[in-house]
Amino acid sequence: QMQNNADTICMSAENNYISLASMQYSLAQTERSLQQLDRTIAQTKKQVALGIATKNTLSGLQSQRELLAAQQKSAQTSADSLRNTLAIQCGYPTGTEITIEALPGVTNEQLAAIDYEKDLAAALENSYSIWSASDRVRKASDDYENDVTNNLHAYEAAKIQRDATEESVKSSFRKLYKTMQEKITAMAAAQGDLTQAQKTFAVSELQYKRGMISRLKYEEAQDTYTTAQETAENARTDLLTAYNNYEWAKRGVMSSAN
Repeated sequence: QMQNNADTICMSAENNYISLASMQYSLAQTERSLQQLDRTIAQTKKQVALGIATKNTLSGLQSQRELLAAQQKSAQTSADSLRNTLAIQCGYPTGTEITIEALPGVTNEQLAAIDYEKDLAAALENSYSIWSASDRVRKASDDYENDVTNNLHAYEAAKIQRDATEESVKSSFRKLYKTMQEKITAMAAAQGDLTQAQKTFAVSELQYKRGMISRLKYEEAQDTYTTAQETAENARTDLLTAYNNYEWAKRGVMSSAN
């Protein structure tokens, strides 16, 4: 039980680390969106002055910026709270500055090593929740055989609970596996989109240097490329989280089945 509790804390800390890195990346995304809105607002102000855009359009953009800035402030508060939680989980006092390094990626070798049936067998063998339920069956059996109790129903109920726990672990592990497969597919799609966006941006960059497109069009193409990069990074982080949960489940730590 103590080992399971320790492992659960470690898994939670790892996931919080990943979440914090993702939140920091999202904050950077929001900052870029604010900068993009600032450029658009500045452009719209000029258009309003020239009479080719309405004040309502400008007001709408300014309202969008205020909302996004409020969301950024809320996200920063959440990140600070998570940072404190992670510090405590790592044995440090509240307020300790936590520096997040670049997250590792899930390698093709790691994905190729996935064997659902073999991994499921390991998860069942290592599961604390199954062990705990089986232990209750043993205790109920011993109590009945040693005349500690004459209630056979307690033993039968313990067996039913053990079987139900095993099915719950199987179901939870299957969900983790399916989630990981979905994240693998999503990451592949995001990488494909990023490759195409990179090619498109390269063309726009060349056109801009040759004076074939305006700076605004160039910045729009740059924003599209940046968005594709962000989507790919988020997909990579989602896969890491799914893979991490799957690996912990193999070791018997599965919060949804406890």
